[in-house]
Amino acid sequence: MQRFDECIANLRGVHEGLLKEKDLEIEKLLKKNLDYISLNKKLDEELHSSRLQIQKLQRKLDEEKEYNRKSQLKMHDSYHYNRSTTPNRSHTPTRSHTPNRSHTPTRSRTPIRGDATLSIDDLRSPNFKNTTTTEQIYIQIKNSLSDDEFQSLLYQIKSFNTGHQSIRTTLEQIEKVLGKDKQDLYHQVRHLLRK
Repeated sequence: MQRFDECIANLRGVHEGLLKEKDLEIEKLLKKNLDYISLNKKLDEELHSSRLQIQKLQRKLDEEKEYNRKSQLKMHDSYHYNRSTTPNRSHTPTRSHTPNRSHTPTRSRTPIRGDATLSIDDLRSPNFKNTTTTEQIYIQIKNSLSDDEFQSLLYQIKSFNTGHQSIRTTLEQIEKVLGKDKQDLYHQVRHLLRK
């Protein structure tokens, strides 16, 4: 009987030991689970913070793109229309277009009004012939200007022909391109444009 009691006591001891081990394992698992929950929460917060940073950077990038686009437009306008030197530009609607001028398709093909039959592409070719007064003037101009100055002059005439620029603005820009030392050429061009 005493032996039986000892066996029971031993079994109880083993059982309690196993229960304690299980409890410890459960505690460890619970602690691990809480650690995972805490880590998951931390990662969620970091992810949210990263998303906010990405949104901020995206907004900043969009603002910079918009700023660059506006800067390029301003540079384009100041280069081609020279806003800073034209008085009362904001009060004159001539910069955008002159009525009915944009509806005449022949002007985009001819660089100058009047007796001009020479296209801008022909002027770039070394084989063009100086048969008319207009062409002779253009040859004189082409020979006396650098390539950049000549391209700028062609752009001004094209802007006038397509209706994007008034005759006054075109003449002002051409006078700047030609400079004071080429006033005789400027007067000839002005005469042809006013025909």
